Amino acid sequence: MTRFTGKLISSIVQTMELFFAQLSRPWNFFLRCFPSLGLCICAVFVAVPIFGSEKSESVSSFENLVGKLTELQLQISSEKRAWREQEPQWRREITLLHVEKEQLEKEMAEYRAEQGILTEDRAKLLERKQTLSTAVAKLKKTVRDAEKDIQNIYQLVPKPIASGLDDAFKKLPDSDDAASRQPLPQRLQRVIALYASIQKFQHELRVTRSVVALDNGGREMDVIYLGLSRAFAVSSDNNSAASGHPEKTNWKWIQNDDIATSVRRAISIFNKEEPAELTHLPLQIGGSGK
Repeated sequence: MTRFTGKLISSIVQTMELFFAQLSRPWNFFLRCFPSLGLCICAVFVAVPIFGSEKSESVSSFENLVGKLTELQLQISSEKRAWREQEPQWRREITLLHVEKEQLEKEMAEYRAEQGILTEDRAKLLERKQTLSTAVAKLKKTVRDAEKDIQNIYQLVPKPIASGLDDAFKKLPDSDDAASRQPLPQRLQRVIALYASIQKFQHELRVTRSVVALDNGGREMDVIYLGLSRAFAVSSDNNSAASGHPEKTNWKWIQNDDIATSVRRAISIFNKEEPAELTHLPLQIGGSGK
């Protein structure tokens, strides 16, 4: 019995050696990694031919299954090795991403704060814009009223005296539509300049020769203007005289020959033809009295 058992073991060993030599590469790797399991499998494979050839198909299927399992083990091992190699780099990238995230959150917080400030500033600017728009609208109306007033005053300025301001007066817009087409700063500057000239004229005495409209017709006379408030006229022969005061767009003249001598004396003193002295001229105040 012992001798028979030894022969059987020797036969199994020889059969395993032949079987290992015929196995594919995955099988060799598997059996080297798992010798105990390999021994069991080989025992099964050796036993199968002993007990019958009808098991050969099962052995082939099992061999295929073990091959797939070996490939899977190799793939898992490769992926683990790749993970171990790339893990430090990925962890560094994760750390950098966390740092970048914190930086972005900080920038977002600063941006929101700036947006809040900008929104507040924008509200203030809109309020200021509204205030300025209201002020500009009022200024436009004021300038337009001033232009109309100056145009009325221009009718009262004696033509020889107003000749130096004709260009400025002619540039005044004659309608609201024409005014809207001119820049407001330019119009305002022109109004101020004309008012300054008129104000200067209001505080000065001017002597010129003009046509005075009397009841019996117009007559050219020497006229002395006390600003734009009063004027006195005298004829060249000193026989006719008149006093005048401004109305809306022209001068109203009232003939008064009794003041001819006084008017002529005042004009002569102004022209430095006579020495300075007090001269009495009638000034009507409030529509009555002299």
